[in-house]
Amino acid sequence: QQCVPDQSPDDSSPSSCRDNLRMLTLGRQGVFLTDSDSFLSILNTYNLSPVQSDATKAFTTLTASAETLILNLPFRYSTVDSMDASSYEKATFIHDMNLPLPPSTPQFDFVFDGGFTEHVYHVPQVYQNIINLLNPGGLFLSVTVNNNFSGHGFYQFSPEFFTRTFVPKYGMELLELYLAEVGDAPDKWERIDKDYKYRAEFRFKAKPGEEPKQTYIIAIARKLP
Repeated sequence: QQCVPDQSPDDSSPSSCRDNLRMLTLGRQGVFLTDSDSFLSILNTYNLSPVQSDATKAFTTLTASAETLILNLPFRYSTVDSMDASSYEKATFIHDMNLPLPPSTPQFDFVFDGGFTEHVYHVPQVYQNIINLLNPGGLFLSVTVNNNFSGHGFYQFSPEFFTRTFVPKYGMELLELYLAEVGDAPDKWERIDKDYKYRAEFRFKAKPGEEPKQTYIIAIARKLP
């Protein structure tokens, strides 16, 4: 969610847009942009304005880490933490997601998986942990692998996994589900019916003479109150 500060001079600071919402990334996330023009194009496409007025000069600073970028865009998060199995990348919380969370673990309003869960062997436990990490009403966004990523991690995920996991029985609601070939813009993503009752098999068709592309699966879910 974005927020728009009041148009008074005292409300132009980043803190005026914060609602004390907490975000967690699974693993430390990087920002893989190589030039300021691409960065500005993405900001303009989604009508995002960084806190720093000169986005070109701020490019190097803002893309140093995902945490820095998120906190300097008009989102409503006052903190952005991370969780990983080791301290190698200096995550905020160190925990092996193959194991249940410690009772002292806080909850968050938004949890982001940008390519983490396919590397965790104990899938039921990692998703139970994700559900437990969310505040009631909190959002989970997963961008993980679906096809042609053999050798990348332990698993590739099908739509049926998410339609059977994010259900009221487990305290969750699936909001959106997409398949996206690597490099495709959102208007090219294939929306999957989250309410289908039987197997929803889908195949991208490669153009003549081309190999099938790698495919991501993108799921957005909410924890029920």
